[in-house]
Amino acid sequence: MHPSLVRSHVVQSVADLRARLEDDGDHGVTEVRLDAESLKLDITFDHDEHETELVAARSTLLLPDGSPLTRPQRIPIIGRSRIRRLVLHLELDSYDLLPPIATLRRESGDPLPAEEWPTSFAGGGIVNDHPIYHRPFFCRRGLREYHSHEQHEDDSWAAWRDALPLHVVVVELLTDLRVRWHGAA
Repeated sequence: MHPSLVRSHVVQSVADLRARLEDDGDHGVTEVRLDAESLKLDITFDHDEHETELVAARSTLLLPDGSPLTRPQRIPIIGRSRIRRLVLHLELDSYDLLPPIATLRRESGDPLPAEEWPTSFAGGGIVNDHPIYHRPFFCRRGLREYHSHEQHEDDSWAAWRDALPLHVVVVELLTDLRVRWHGAA
């Protein structure tokens, strides 16, 4: 596809995203900034992070010796949270022939170090190391990291691209960052 057509499509997709974010203002978004030349999108938002503690959670399952199985689990520390301003950075260079690349950054624009990425109390959704990108990533359909991962070779972007426009992918990510991935690392 010609670069001017890609640019035009990205600009329209970001306009649709802005409209969706205005309709549903619960995401803590403070700014949506598109660099139309490089096709990079930065969405600045306030992330409510709960301090967590790693505890050994007991299971009802028993080990062969009769002792209960335990596994490490993160739990929130009640009353200890903070708001941190983060940037959801998306690279849309070949959108929507290819899905966007998504990373988290500090407000300064620096990449968010792996140890500072949010966590889920139940686990899942954010994986520590992508075999190609070598950084944490959101493991979800509609993102290049997901569709390029060896475990998802059979789940191609082409099968999903019509059902997952940019505004759907971004709003779902922001929703998960608000309600699912709210533990501080």
